[in-house]
Amino acid sequence: MAQQSSVPLTMEDCFRPTKRPTTLRQLQWIPPAADKPNPKSADQVAYVISAGGRDVLVKRQPTATVVDTLLRATDLNTGAKALPGISLTSPTTGYAIIGQDVVTLDWTSGVLQKKTVNTLPEEADNADLSAANLAYAYTIGPNLYISEGGIRTQISTEPAGTNTILYGHAAHQREFGITKGTFWSGDGKQLAFYRIDQGMVPEYPITDMASKPAKVNPLRYPMAGTASHHATLGVYNLSTKATIYINPGANGFGDPEQYLTNITWSPDNAFIYIAVVNRDQNHMKLLRFVASTGTFDKVLFEERHPKYVEPEHGPMFMPKALQFAAGSGTEHFVWMSERDGHNHLYLYHKDGQVVQQLTKGDFDVLEVSSIAQEGKSAIINCQITANVGLDKHLARVSVMSGKPAQLQDLDVNFPGVHVGKASPSGRYVFDAYSNPDTPYEVLIWDQQTKAKPSSIYMAANPLAENNVSKPELVRLTAEDGTPLHGRLIKPANMVPGKRYPTIVYVYGGPHAQLVTNGFNMSADLWMYHFAQEGYVVFTLDGRGSGNRGLNFENATHRQLGTLEMQDQLKGVEYLKQLPFVDPARMGVSGWSFGGFMTTSLMTRQPDVFKAGCAGGPVIDWSLYEIMYTERYMDRPQQNPEGYAANNLKSQAKNLKGKLMLIHGTVDDVVLWQHSQQMASQLIKDKKLFEYMIYPGHPHNVLGPDRVHLFRTIKAFFDRSL
Repeated sequence: MAQQSSVPLTMEDCFRPTKRPTTLRQLQWIPPAADKPNPKSADQVAYVISAGGRDVLVKRQPTATVVDTLLRATDLNTGAKALPGISLTSPTTGYAIIGQDVVTLDWTSGVLQKKTVNTLPEEADNADLSAANLAYAYTIGPNLYISEGGIRTQISTEPAGTNTILYGHAAHQREFGITKGTFWSGDGKQLAFYRIDQGMVPEYPITDMASKPAKVNPLRYPMAGTASHHATLGVYNLSTKATIYINPGANGFGDPEQYLTNITWSPDNAFIYIAVVNRDQNHMKLLRFVASTGTFDKVLFEERHPKYVEPEHGPMFMPKALQFAAGSGTEHFVWMSERDGHNHLYLYHKDGQVVQQLTKGDFDVLEVSSIAQEGKSAIINCQITANVGLDKHLARVSVMSGKPAQLQDLDVNFPGVHVGKASPSGRYVFDAYSNPDTPYEVLIWDQQTKAKPSSIYMAANPLAENNVSKPELVRLTAEDGTPLHGRLIKPANMVPGKRYPTIVYVYGGPHAQLVTNGFNMSADLWMYHFAQEGYVVFTLDGRGSGNRGLNFENATHRQLGTLEMQDQLKGVEYLKQLPFVDPARMGVSGWSFGGFMTTSLMTRQPDVFKAGCAGGPVIDWSLYEIMYTERYMDRPQQNPEGYAANNLKSQAKNLKGKLMLIHGTVDDVVLWQHSQQMASQLIKDKKLFEYMIYPGHPHNVLGPDRVHLFRTIKAFFDRSL
């Protein structure tokens, strides 16, 4: 049903921030003063508002309606209208990163006091700030540095310009929840870091065509079935200036190509925990090491799965003051595992004995935001899936020694996608959520009174003036009976009896979820523009995608592309039954894994779609990186049939419809080689196709050129359907 407005949504509008719901920026709870107790009445929330076109950081009591000013952008004297990110450390102190400087803020006296305490060099990369002492870890080229109090210390001394040995860089292609290469101890006095030897990985040429002459930037890119880099973990002590190295060796899997994941410090900073995964990714050991010496201490437990294990969260320790039968809270930690088919929480003693499974059921725990003490219980605040994966709710898990854990869904009566965090006392939870009818709202829940939540912010619908249709939820069933979720966007102002061309937008790969119960059902705005221009736009999350449990995701193991196509064809069957869909004018489009799916459907199911547009497509899984590919496909040597069946070069001869390939020329994720090899094969097979490159763009086309990208895609479908 179209909204009552006729203002067109332009392609430029689709990528303007003004067409996204406004949010409460820098939303955070104010930490209590270190020297004072934290009664529940002391909880305060802070966030940024705009006043007179300039940012103001304000605070308020959770259920109050009046806000007090903490900091104005003008107070910083930078000339900027926007505030930098402010991290509050007490009711009257905080710090900010302004340019390259770390600046402490103190308004205890009522007058803002600013002090620059550290500075990051302009050439620094991979910056990691310790909140405890505001020391910086960062890299320049292959080397690792620390800056504390503005004094720079170089930790490693590899020759500049080399990429054989790296210090402080993220390992394992940022898989297994790895997002960085440095890990500060809680007190900021020690730094753990990856040392990566990638000399055994061949250099891959990424060519910069913007320079004269063109410049080659070599990339060490380990492909499936080939040699992987070797990672060890170093620990630098800021006091002794000494570095020691941890190498799991035979205590892990005795293989230098094993994966060192989920690096975690113990609460007392004495131990380091490493979840070590074997190269085949079907066996994990949680190991503990003495941080000061690197000495192996213990294997806490192991996990195995015939397909794969995928630890993405390290141990999360309980509050110190909490008492259990086997010791204090910090002698216990929470572990996330998919061992029962869903991602759930387990309580462990620090020596590796499981105490109890804390959550259980047909849902996944997606994230733990905090663990706090409340009386004799620990309260674990987390985000869980609900409504067969469509919703994401906030929940509290109450853990008391000797009793079963109790889970409470905070927002069971508020369908949608929720993100939140508990206050320092645990009494309140702020909850930023959206659903198809709510662009963005922030609620405050009071866990003591259990009263109806108070709303402190409600965003307006940014599409209210535009002539767009509301998306519709579609429920389908896979061939094995698994329920599937789809999203349908109809053309605005549909003409009765008219049939419209249809575009199926697909991703389909692990960890991704395109259809949710959030605002617009998580549809990208360009889909509304396409619908406004007369297209039906459809998306289906098939088996293999995320947030539906382990069995839903790993159903595609060793055969990426096969089951996913079956589910997309179920969507096509549904679309062909709709009286307003023209079955002779159906197109498919996707990027990355979605580009692989688009090309698969156009070649392996050549009679279904009239046109397909594949961006950054994987064409041959043996050319994709080790960690991702071998988890879902095993090695090419172990699964030659699976690799052959889903190598799209061998399917190029089957192409019937119109195909456009798009690729960024410096793509370091899905190498440009993929689509070039497909283009070469299509030419050999005498198949006509279209090809578009985006010079200088990596795996996706961002910035001003993104509008051009979607104009290109739309123009292709306009002339092809």
